[in-house]
Amino acid sequence: MSFPAPVPSWLGNTTPPRRNPLRWGVNYTPSAGWFHSWQDFDVDAVRADFESIAALGLDHVRIFPLWPLLQPNRALIRAAGIADVGRVVDAAAEFGLDVSVDGLQGHLSSYDFLPAWVTSWHRRNIYTDPLVVEAEAQLITALAKEVTTRPNVLGMTLGNETNQFAVERHPDQQLTTPAEMGEWFNTLWLPPAKPGPRACTSTALMTTPGLWTAALSRRPTLHAWATPQRCTRGCLLL
Repeated sequence: MSFPAPVPSWLGNTTPPRRNPLRWGVNYTPSAGWFHSWQDFDVDAVRADFESIAALGLDHVRIFPLWPLLQPNRALIRAAGIADVGRVVDAAAEFGLDVSVDGLQGHLSSYDFLPAWVTSWHRRNIYTDPLVVEAEAQLITALAKEVTTRPNVLGMTLGNETNQFAVERHPDQQLTTPAEMGEWFNTLWLPPAKPGPRACTSTALMTTPGLWTAALSRRPTLHAWATPQRCTRGCLLL
């Protein structure tokens, strides 16, 4: 396939021309160790993966550092974990890849990755508890300071499917309201805007009406299975 890809013939001539070339990228899943590879970080293995990705003609990746490994305690943000994220961004640059960095990565591929200080005997609401939100903002800020000054960083993503913890079908639902969700998002969105000019976006399951306030984001980010009419101009489909 040539890049940028041509407009499919089935779209006809009704699609307006793009102002910028269509870019192709991937969610980066490490080939060895899955996302658990963050625990035994090997930058050479990451480089090998990025070399393969770049060889396919792709030009950007999204990376998923795990929340519990970055912030195992509410008052502890691991400097080594934050630095590893920066090293991944630098490795991507070696192969001409831009990077989008996830912040609160508490859910991936149906597996929840919440830190122990918000679960079980220490259960606190990740959307509304003031101490939790304060700690989340501190982590987002630490990540932003590490990565947003790097020239190949496209921006930060607040997290993957961040509202799935609030849906009724979740086995350990975190109760919240649309207003509370909006306040939570806005609180965490502001810190990354301070260290650098990169935008912070957020992904969410679009199957929970009312719990997603896309207007708060400069570039709303939706999963590709979201109802098409809900994706307004400027949305980024993942």
